[in-house]
Amino acid sequence: MPNFVTTKTITSLDIAGTGPLTTTTLDDGAFLTGALSACIGGKHILIYDNIAGTGDPLYSYVANPGPTQPTQTTLPVSVDQIFMGTTAAGTFAAVYPIGANGPNGVRRVEARNADNSISAFETSATGIWAGGTNTTNATRREVKALTNVDLNLSSITVSSSSTNLTCFGVATGTATATASSLNSPITYLWSPVAETTSSISSLAAGTYVVTATDGIGCTASSTVIVTEPADIFIVGQVTNTGCVGGDIGAVDITVGGGTSPFTYLWSNSATTEDISGLAAGTYSVTVTDANTCTKSETFTVITQNTNPTITVTATPTTICEGQSSTLEATGATSYTWSPAGSLSSSTDPIVTATPTTTTTYSVVAVDGFGCQSIGTVTLTVNPLPVVVVTPATSSICEGSSVSLSATGASTYDWSPITGLSATTGSPVLATPSTSTVYTVIGTSVDNCTASATASITVSSVAAPTVTSPITYCQNVTASALTATA
Repeated sequence: MPNFVTTKTITSLDIAGTGPLTTTTLDDGAFLTGALSACIGGKHILIYDNIAGTGDPLYSYVANPGPTQPTQTTLPVSVDQIFMGTTAAGTFAAVYPIGANGPNGVRRVEARNADNSISAFETSATGIWAGGTNTTNATRREVKALTNVDLNLSSITVSSSSTNLTCFGVATGTATATASSLNSPITYLWSPVAETTSSISSLAAGTYVVTATDGIGCTASSTVIVTEPADIFIVGQVTNTGCVGGDIGAVDITVGGGTSPFTYLWSNSATTEDISGLAAGTYSVTVTDANTCTKSETFTVITQNTNPTITVTATPTTICEGQSSTLEATGATSYTWSPAGSLSSSTDPIVTATPTTTTTYSVVAVDGFGCQSIGTVTLTVNPLPVVVVTPATSSICEGSSVSLSATGASTYDWSPITGLSATTGSPVLATPSTSTVYTVIGTSVDNCTASATASITVSSVAAPTVTSPITYCQNVTASALTATA
């Protein structure tokens, strides 16, 4: 819709004469006729007093041409009499002001589309219709007041919608078209199915175009795309039976496509995604998705050789935290260990394990026939003792001692041995001659070790010196003795 004032009123055109159909005068009203293609009804005709077409138009009018020009009910009766019933297809008319209401006259006439783009225009620098005096041969008509309201466009339009397929390859799609035109009747033609109704059904996935044609041959088209979900697919992994003389077969399936969630029905009445504990034989599964679409697949479980006999060992079986053990599996051709996070390899027959806590390792061993056995071994991890020495730091004078106590372990070994009353046990008496850092290694009941230190600072003491007079007389009091250290 063009952007200008919704309602525009033109008044006091100073039209001479007493009736609606007056003769030519020198007044300020003017009447213009023109033509549009019969299939572009709904164009807005805009009248400007400048060739650039800027500002608000002098007048705007919605042209609705047809095989025979109908009565334009949006205009007053006296104005409508000017052009009603003309026989030229596409004829349109407009009444607009000149003179006092437009001193520049008419310099531009244009037609605009629904999106406000310009369809066509004509301009004149000197005036398509000059202002003021009537200098044309057009018949003047009486217009006391004229109100123009912007109207909805009336060209034929068509919109369409569709419903998609719920299952892959099943033609259940539909499409519906809705067309509008002032010129009935409206017919429809769908491509590529050549249907002529407004709604069509039983459609396969694809692109469909509908063309609507109104009573005067004008057309409009719309396109819909009917989609379908991906086909359901089933991929299965079969574990064959007979390797250890019994029902150890299994089928593990993966389902995709379709519309989740899925349900399952096996030929042995199981309703789980995967089945196990199977004897040799044929097993079929039907998968149903959320749209009740189905897909079936068949799997065969066969008999093989006996499972391999494997041996799994850990050397040693018990370690302290931070230590490692060697795990070894024998009796098959390939191995897969788990959990693998603390292992040097997950597939070698001999691996190094460094767990932080007691861990049970499993190994799946497969022989040359594809038969498999599972073995386990538990590696016990003992925690390290938390060894604490009291006091951790101390200061003593040379020749003094301090008692060092260690806790957190079962046995203790001290070093260096210099100045210690003992090198094992707790407490021990330390009498170092110089500042010394002692280390104690504590051993737990699980034979795991940890260490702690004690730092002793030793301060030395200087020997005192004495001074006195060298000689003194009998019966004379000696001077005081002075000692320093």
